[in-house]
Amino acid sequence: MCGNGLRCVGRYCSERLIKQEVTVETMKSVLSVKHGKQIYRGIETFEAEVGPVSMLPSSLPMLVDTILFKGEMIEELSSSLRFTALSVPNPHIVTIVDEIEESIVERCGIQANNSRLFPNGVNVSFLKPLGKNSIFVVTYERGVAITYSCGTAMSASAYVSALHGISEYRESISVYNKGGMVECEVNKNSGKNILLKGNATFVFEAEIEINKDYRTIGRQYEGKVRLDEISAYGLLQDYAESILRK
Repeated sequence: MCGNGLRCVGRYCSERLIKQEVTVETMKSVLSVKHGKQIYRGIETFEAEVGPVSMLPSSLPMLVDTILFKGEMIEELSSSLRFTALSVPNPHIVTIVDEIEESIVERCGIQANNSRLFPNGVNVSFLKPLGKNSIFVVTYERGVAITYSCGTAMSASAYVSALHGISEYRESISVYNKGGMVECEVNKNSGKNILLKGNATFVFEAEIEINKDYRTIGRQYEGKVRLDEISAYGLLQDYAESILRK
């Protein structure tokens, strides 16, 4: 399950099929992706359903003897931080902090992914409130390390921000990260629960011809770098950085 991947696949398929909306089958559910209102000028924006969402620790899985893990301490990770666990449907734990130190994010991420509590690993996010319906998130992705943007982590963090009263349900939540920003809407009464809105940016395109053996390339056509879309996203990144500097 990849929120950013859903948007990219959604754009590619919707433009190839000339449709405003497509559905994408994942391992856990069938999710809608549609062309949406731009989150920033010049940014091709697509809205992807994210879910199903579960607050049951067993859905991650997380090996604890509770039916809900909300704002609780994990002694193996920290003596002061409190985490909320949820699956979207891949596993996430989110902690709310006043300031984010990447060295602490990395340490907690490594420890969590070597803990008996999370036999399948877990994505670890640190959430800093910026104001009403506005948050900054840094994520340690399981199997990777700290990444600039994780779509499902942005979605999970938006959900946690609404759960803890930092953001409002059914309102657009601006989620900033080191890669830029997305917007999320959380609906606790919906089966899919979260709508993830963000860019789906073409950066390069080319065509190749596959030989009949399906193993070798017969001819590769000239590629094209999409400088127009790359430039537009660069402006979005600059805008996101300006918000974080305030």
